[in-house]
Amino acid sequence: MKTWIALAFTACLLCGCASTDPLQPINPVSNEVHFSGAYLTPEQVDTAPMVTDQVAPDYPAQMRRANLDGKALVALIVLPNGKPDQVQLIEATHPLFAEAAVEAVRHWHFKPAMKNGTAVAASMQLPIEFRHDIDAASF
Repeated sequence: MKTWIALAFTACLLCGCASTDPLQPINPVSNEVHFSGAYLTPEQVDTAPMVTDQVAPDYPAQMRRANLDGKALVALIVLPNGKPDQVQLIEATHPLFAEAAVEAVRHWHFKPAMKNGTAVAASMQLPIEFRHDIDAASF
């Protein structure tokens, strides 16, 4: 009987069962951002884009259960109509925070950047912080 228990435990370890696979607090992700099309950089506009309507990112359940905080830095193009485009991750402290941040920003709305009184497409970066001790991520 003891041999059976030892074999079952060893099998769980080798198979990577969730209960034996500890969550790593820091598993950073970083990417090089590449935008396509015509857009201006923050230095080229008169007024930078501003968030007007945002959806709070979903705090990854696995990270909340582990009481882990995290951060993500997202890059995007804000179109002249205020919609986000080409939302990309620059860096994050964990892939789960990266996914949640990028998905949320895709649903945000912005006041577009202005150049000479005209709305223009412009790039921007958004830092997003996930804290397990508050209900929503901060940005």
